[in-house]
Amino acid sequence: METAQIEDHAVEDQISDDEASSLYVDFENNGLLWVPPEPENDDDDYYGYDYDDDDDDDDVKPKQVVDEPPRLEQVFTYSPSEQESIKVLLSSRCEWKGTVCERSHLLRIKYYDSFDRPLGRFLRDRLFDQNNLCSSCEMPPEAHVECYTHRQGTISILVKKLPDDILPGEKDGKIWMWHRCLRCPRYYYGVPPATRRIVMSDAASGLSFGKFLELSFSNDASASCGHSLHRDCLRFYGFGKMVACFRYVSIEVYSVYLSPSKLNFNNESGPRMLLPVGVNDTVIIPVYNDEPSSIISYALVSTDYNSVQASKNEPVVSFADNGPHGEVKYTVTCYYGKRFEELRRICCSSESDFVRSLSRCDKWEARGGESKTLDGRFIVKQVTKTELESFIKFAPRYFEYVSESIGSGFPTCLAKMFGVYEVTSKHLKNGKETKMYVVVIENVLFGRNPSRLYDLKGSSRSRYNPDPSGSNKVLLDQNLIEEMPTSPIFVGNESKRLLERAIWNDTAFLASIDVMDYSLLVGVDDEKNELVFGIINIMRQYTWDKHLETWFTGSGIFGGPKNTLPTIVNPKDYKKRFRKAMSVYFLTVPCSQAKLSNENSDNSAQSTTFSDP
Repeated sequence: METAQIEDHAVEDQISDDEASSLYVDFENNGLLWVPPEPENDDDDYYGYDYDDDDDDDDVKPKQVVDEPPRLEQVFTYSPSEQESIKVLLSSRCEWKGTVCERSHLLRIKYYDSFDRPLGRFLRDRLFDQNNLCSSCEMPPEAHVECYTHRQGTISILVKKLPDDILPGEKDGKIWMWHRCLRCPRYYYGVPPATRRIVMSDAASGLSFGKFLELSFSNDASASCGHSLHRDCLRFYGFGKMVACFRYVSIEVYSVYLSPSKLNFNNESGPRMLLPVGVNDTVIIPVYNDEPSSIISYALVSTDYNSVQASKNEPVVSFADNGPHGEVKYTVTCYYGKRFEELRRICCSSESDFVRSLSRCDKWEARGGESKTLDGRFIVKQVTKTELESFIKFAPRYFEYVSESIGSGFPTCLAKMFGVYEVTSKHLKNGKETKMYVVVIENVLFGRNPSRLYDLKGSSRSRYNPDPSGSNKVLLDQNLIEEMPTSPIFVGNESKRLLERAIWNDTAFLASIDVMDYSLLVGVDDEKNELVFGIINIMRQYTWDKHLETWFTGSGIFGGPKNTLPTIVNPKDYKKRFRKAMSVYFLTVPCSQAKLSNENSDNSAQSTTFSDP
């Protein structure tokens, strides 16, 4: 009964996740964390740190947990009927140099195979032997953090050399074990209580390291305090002057969201509410000179548009409006008006909803020329005349590709364009005339509140945002690469397949029409645990000026390392680089153990894809 009361008290007083996590980042500074506790048996030799050198009451005396932890030979047992192997993601980084030694890669460990090793041997050879230098950075194991990821968690391994302590039995090969519970109340200097140390048995030492990992990820064994041994505790293994710490950390595994063919409109809180009372089926659009979307919206509902749209592929609509600075004449050219209207008929609930969305937009930025419609459904972006000319060339192929993707249902993450326009305004009083070319694109982040936003091209040259906390919060390729060693983005197997198929289809199409310099927009939606994807900026073909830019940037004439590929390359090379980078940027988490006979089962799924040119 007394034991039960102690356990209940420990669980009730457990600390928060944030407090538990804060301890982990202080491994280097909190030396007391690594100090070996007293042995389980009083007659065991012990040469470790002694908190009580004299009778001074001010000396630190950490409170020991007296309950025995479960012995490893009782928890880690092997049965030939169980799974034969485990898949994990392995990565390693050197903390002393701040470099990545092993990028995350898939590793399959077959239990008790020649490439596997006993747990005791793994600890001694890979972690405790400081002469075993890393082939990448030439630093000892103590300099590294090694991570194994599986299912919903990562096991991080750190090694530290004790400054003064020597654990007994090194000549006899004794490996000591103990753990500290992160959920139990802290004692001195923020150090959680430790169990008494015990010697690793021969059975535990001979356990397959792969099997040890499997049980660490899936076993629900409880520590003596009642919390999870594998998930709530720091597990320590000591040998002589070396101590290794294993810590489990939960990870977020995101699913992939691709924009559906049928767009969702939030009619209750969008521009409809800004129109005159009683306006519903009949759309009345006010014109705002500083909002080009309202000019387009007015043109689309005008009687002139309906009369010329039936006879011309590029309807031109002109109208005048009395603004605050006098009368202004507007002219709107609708490129491929019929084809876009057909596309909107498929993807939009109605033409009226599209027009209402365009009726108002956010403040138009003078630099960059991009704004969201007020309801957030579309992006209205200014493009150059060169980009417009490129679009006019490949437009028939674009409509064919989008129609095929909708009809057949093959994956695509292309942010769909729903209109391309030339907008001209002329002030009749002073004769001042302005002209702009704009494209209306679906906002793939509509209705989302992403915690992070990435614009990725697959290149590291000039792709870094040094101040993401400022006005420009969009992160670039180098920002993501910088975060990957400590905060990688994980996706499930099926989600990764879906994403790669969509990117494969879209990049094959874009290369076939000589388009490059596009980006993958990625929004991290933590509320829904989803990654929202959309390929944007698809109106730039590989023309002679871009060819020259490729040559100059690649030669290093304008600065930048010569051994780094330029951002602008020919469409086929851009496609290959883009595919490879996106496959590396988002890591697949192995979800379960697998028998080796099922190794090729991943290739059995059939999918419809857009073939490479």
